[in-house]
Amino acid sequence: MATLIRSDLEFILQQILIAEAQAAGADPASLVPNAFAPFGLRTVDGSYNNLMPGQSEFGAADNPFPQLVPQTYSNEQDDAFAGITNTDYGSAGNVVDADPRLISNLVADMTSNNPAAVSAFVAAGLGTLDAAGVLYDLQGVVIPPGTLLEIPNTSPDEGLSAPFNSWFTFFGQFFDHGLDLVNKNSTEMIFMPLQPDDPLFSTAPGAPNFMILSRATRDANGDQTNQTTPFVDQNQTYTSHPSHQVFLREYVLDANGRPVATGSLLDGTDGGLANWAQVKAQALMLGIQLDDADVLDLPPAGDGPVRQVHSRSRDRLRADRAARRRRRRAAGPGRQRARLGHARRAPRRQRGRSHRPCLPERHRACRGARVRGRRAGARQRLGRRPLGTRHL
Repeated sequence: MATLIRSDLEFILQQILIAEAQAAGADPASLVPNAFAPFGLRTVDGSYNNLMPGQSEFGAADNPFPQLVPQTYSNEQDDAFAGITNTDYGSAGNVVDADPRLISNLVADMTSNNPAAVSAFVAAGLGTLDAAGVLYDLQGVVIPPGTLLEIPNTSPDEGLSAPFNSWFTFFGQFFDHGLDLVNKNSTEMIFMPLQPDDPLFSTAPGAPNFMILSRATRDANGDQTNQTTPFVDQNQTYTSHPSHQVFLREYVLDANGRPVATGSLLDGTDGGLANWAQVKAQALMLGIQLDDADVLDLPPAGDGPVRQVHSRSRDRLRADRAARRRRRRAAGPGRQRARLGHARRAPRRQRGRSHRPCLPERHRACRGARVRGRRAGARQRLGRRPLGTRHL
């Protein structure tokens, strides 16, 4: 456990005072010696992480993915399925494309049907391949097609590093969810017909033999929007929007029956993470009725008192999010809410790909409540969230 001395606490308090001044309407650039000084607290949505003129939204949530090269959409014109013939990703509507499933199968296929698996098997010295492409084991016995090959778990640097395990997969998935989250389209889909050799292909009469994937939503300029902050800031734990944090904090009713934040995370009854049912029950305490349709797109809770929100369409919620972003830009830095956060880092290259978002019960609430402008409250909140600084 870290031991804090008086100078540490004074430094922490100074950062909170800077954040309070920013929340009160001061220009954050005027509160620090220069744009590169590691002072102040991180905003929830990543705005004003960059204090250079005209760059306050760099790396903030709800902004288009930056394009390093011109957009190019494939149109292979090699697939058709159930009357769907459009293969142009640059056009609107449904698209048919078998390639995503084929690629997935090739990556996961460790049988002798996969040339990459055969190559790794032979390179490991576990078998031989003759000029005709026939695979043999070390005893000279032919390995038939479809045989699962045992490939050594060796790192790419010739085994100098430790081999991979499932924790590497779990960490990679968790880490990736903190970099980008693209808006999903509820009406435009990618249809992926299954090939006859696909493990999921069925010969039963009427079997669908296809998979679907939601397309990313594009704005008027054809860009995809990143719902989260691309910084390595644990937003998959603490979220990228104050409204989301409302649902992940723990509240109790005071003597007057009013909900009061305890400053703790919303935990489950068994001491672990809260599940979706417990998140809905807590929201109802705040006067917000969540529907199961909100599990992947929580409604906004507002900047003032929490307001009643019933089931609403995702399109309306996204429109509200865009409107809040416009109001925030028009109002200036005074509308921002600061939080204690991890050290700021330069944005990693963002990728405009689509993946499933983390479910709300997988997130954790911010350990530090919003900066309220009261020093006593600020001091009480110290130690509830890892400290963070600002830098480019």
